[in-house]
Amino acid sequence: MGLNMQNTVAIVSSTFSCFYLLLCTSVSFAQTEPYPITQAIKRLVIDEASALFESEHVIPEIGQEYATALRVNMANGTFDDITTGREFMTALDRVLWPIDTDGHVSINFHANDIPTDFSGDFDNISPQQIAEANALARRNNFGIEIVRRLAGNIGYLDYRAFTEAEGSKEAIAAAMDLVRYTDALIIDLRLNGGGSPNMHAEFVSYFLQPINAAIATFVDREGRVTDEYYISEELIGPRYGEDRPVFVLNSRNTYSAAEAFAYTLQVRNRARIVGETTMGGARPVHSHRLHSRFMLRVPVARSFDPLTNSNWEESGVIPDYELPATDALTFAYKTALEELIEQAEFGPEKGELEIALSELIDSQ
Repeated sequence: MGLNMQNTVAIVSSTFSCFYLLLCTSVSFAQTEPYPITQAIKRLVIDEASALFESEHVIPEIGQEYATALRVNMANGTFDDITTGREFMTALDRVLWPIDTDGHVSINFHANDIPTDFSGDFDNISPQQIAEANALARRNNFGIEIVRRLAGNIGYLDYRAFTEAEGSKEAIAAAMDLVRYTDALIIDLRLNGGGSPNMHAEFVSYFLQPINAAIATFVDREGRVTDEYYISEELIGPRYGEDRPVFVLNSRNTYSAAEAFAYTLQVRNRARIVGETTMGGARPVHSHRLHSRFMLRVPVARSFDPLTNSNWEESGVIPDYELPATDALTFAYKTALEELIEQAEFGPEKGELEIALSELIDSQ
């Protein structure tokens, strides 16, 4: 039985999970009516996507496999009987998915037109995209779903997306301020699909030292370093430090930047991971407008942790305590209480902890 969180008084937003917020806000994913698709549109999408796989995929051999598979299936008539955009997207998925385990790769159909100035390059995002991203981020509370203090002075933070937008850093700072005096912290990433590497670096900096130490390096298909991320020197909120226990809850749906957060803390022995092995996606992507209704996401770099010179691609982040994701919160909470009881030095504190543990056990 999982811990009941339904009566929480906390910072709350609706569920939100998006790998790259700034790349998704300009288009609508809502289904309206079937979009008729012609052979000419299919060929355009196939040709554009194939060329981009060949020129941009971080692993050229895999990029070539994607391109060849698309062209061969187009030539063999695999898509001939398809009449709508969404059906075409589903058929493309069936072709792409067996090639590699990278869940970042996709050709998505959009129910509404994608703006002609849409950019999947973070350095060239249009002002409209930025404005829409900021508005959506605010509506979804920057990915922060719940922040609260559990009985026994255990902090709990349910974080659904590493959203980078105007106000994101302030939101994280506010959440960390609410848990600043707790004796242990549980960070729930079970419904977090990832997001911005900048926000990964920002959030993880609340738990690590030394300042300015490298935590992630992105390398392109030529082996060139494209981005490097470090423990931030300047944080708006209070650092949680390196001494208090931290538990990170993962599930099979935890992905991308959320995996990076768990991996970064795990390999530095700063947090214990509880739950399920994650999906395994460590390659940053660019998005490309192929057609007014179709978007391609292609991996353009590999992520490495400088401490391990490796990542979690394919393997996922393997938990320290492996159990069903539905049981992860209760397990982490119980473990934190038990450990704090052992360390408690005075009566009132120990009594509060023992009562909290007894109530938790009775609720199971």
